[in-house]
Amino acid sequence: MLWFYEKAWVFKLLDNEESFGLMLEEYLLLGLKDFEKFDDTPITLKALLFNRYCKTAQSMLSAVEPFKEFYRKYYTNHK
Repeated sequence: MLWFYEKAWVFKLLDNEESFGLMLEEYLLLGLKDFEKFDDTPITLKALLFNRYCKTAQSMLSAVEPFKEFYRKYYTNHK
């Protein structure tokens, strides 16, 4: 599933980087601007992953900490 979202991110990026506007804005408003900022993953990819992750959460705010754990497990291999 992660490969699917990475592929979607590439197509979205090639289409128009500005199309990340709302996803990126939500990501930043929830305080994730500096989350794993030195891991070489583009913030727009993180915003897209967070947006998709939130689809199964009660709220975006409640998804922040579980998303961090998920991201660290699958993208950095540490908790």
